[in-house]
Amino acid sequence: MKDMVALICQLVGVVLVVAFFFSLANYFFGWHLGLKGSDVPGDPRAAVSFLVIGLASGAIGYFLGRRKIKQKPVR
Repeated sequence: MKDMVALICQLVGVVLVVAFFFSLANYFFGWHLGLKGSDVPGDPRAAVSFLVIGLASGAIGYFLGRRKIKQKPVR
């Protein structure tokens, strides 16, 4: 279950980082990038919020998915 939550967090992080780049492209070049007729907002504040939320979600997914390595005791 923990691995599934980690995977979902990581996927949300990747999608939001891609949305960050789409949003910047829409802002700088006036393009209308999006999916199924819905444009990603071409607003710098929205782009930064996508990036921050995406990085936070990716970090949560990374730390949830990490496995602790058992270390041998040093003699």
